[in-house]
Amino acid sequence: MSGPSLSMLMMFATMPYLLLWANEGLHVDDENLDLLQKFTRLTKLKLIAHVQDPAIAECVSKLTDLQSLKLISIAGLVQGSRQASNLELWTLAEHHKLRDLYLLGILPNYVIDVHFLPPNLRSLTLSLSQLTCDPMPVLGKLPHLNRLRLFGDSYTGKQITCLSGGFPKLRLLNLWNLTPMFGIDK
Repeated sequence: MSGPSLSMLMMFATMPYLLLWANEGLHVDDENLDLLQKFTRLTKLKLIAHVQDPAIAECVSKLTDLQSLKLISIAGLVQGSRQASNLELWTLAEHHKLRDLYLLGILPNYVIDVHFLPPNLRSLTLSLSQLTCDPMPVLGKLPHLNRLRLFGDSYTGKQITCLSGGFPKLRLLNLWNLTPMFGIDK
C-alpha cells in the first residue's frame, strides 16, 4: 500500500507548512516531480522518510521561500534506538530566508561548508549525521548562528575546535552524546 500521492497533496500547495511522512519513502517519479515543485510558497517543511529520493533533494533545493526545514531520514528502530539512513541534500546556499535547519540522518562531510549552508541560518540541529570532519571551524563562520545543537552521533571525531572570533552571535550550544569525543579546543 502506498502513501498519499502528490496529486492528492496539491490542495495544500499554497499552505505555509507541510508535513510529509512516508513509511516507504516518498517516491517522486518524473510524473510527480512537477507537482512537488509547485509547493513554492512553503515557509516550513518537515519531511520524515525511511528512504530519501534524490528528486526530493532537488525539489527542496528549489523551495527558496523556506524559513524552517526539518529533514529526517531513519532506517528504523534497532534495540530501541533510531538508526539513521543517508540524507539526500543539495546546496541550500540560495535559501536566504531559511533560518532554522534540523537534519537527522547520515550526511556527507561536504554539507558542512559555508558555501553549502544557508547564509542567514540562525538555528542548526544535527543528529545521527556521522560527520567525520570537525564541523566547528566552518559553523563558527556562520554570522547569524545563535543556536547550535549537535546531538547523538552527529560528529564521530575525538575532539572539536572552536576558533577565536568564531560564533559571533552564538547564545546556545548543546552537545549531547558525541562519542567518542574526548575534548574541546579553543
